[in-house]
Amino acid sequence: MWLMAGGVAYIVGAFFYIWHTIPYNHAIFHLFVLLGSLCHFVAVFWYVL
Repeated sequence: MWLMAGGVAYIVGAFFYIWHTIPYNHAIFHLFVLLGSLCHFVAVFWYVL
């Protein structure tokens, strides 16, 4: 579930990255990448425990 949530966050971030009319689209993209990375970290963390 966490892996899928991370993938969705990356995909949503990619849409913001290619949508050039939104101000600060690159910063929003990076926030979604950070969220996706956090989701993947949680997935691996719970797998290891």
